[in-house]
Amino acid sequence: QLPPSIEEWLREIDEVGFLARYHGAIAAHFDSPAQVLDVYLLCRPLPRAEAQPPASAASAAVSASNFGPVSFDPRFFEEMQIAKLGHRRLF
Repeated sequence: QLPPSIEEWLREIDEVGFLARYHGAIAAHFDSPAQVLDVYLLCRPLPRAEAQPPASAASAAVSASNFGPVSFDPRFFEEMQIAKLGHRRLF
């Protein structure tokens, strides 16, 4: 479960505090970590051979079992001005 605030989320990702400097930029655009993920999280579908058939018609539209690795859209790092590679990797 995601923390409710951007500050808590950044602290959860990075206990040392390197990401705290980005709080202002992220909080200026988003109210919660969930909003950030809704906009910038990329889910890549698995190849057809690995994908699981949906259990029902309702789950056919979006089935979590049919997705592979997730990553952040590179736009997130550009728009939030996260330039350091080490900081990007924490996300």
